[in-house]
Amino acid sequence: MSRSLKKGPYIDERIVKKLTQLNGEKKPIK
Repeated sequence: MSRSLKKGPYIDERIVKKLTQLNGEKKPIK
């Protein structure tokens, strides 16, 4: 499943929120 997410054109909002919180003020994820 991880492969599908990486290959997907966009990342699920849930993952984006988690990554955003972890990264904090770090560069955004595309």
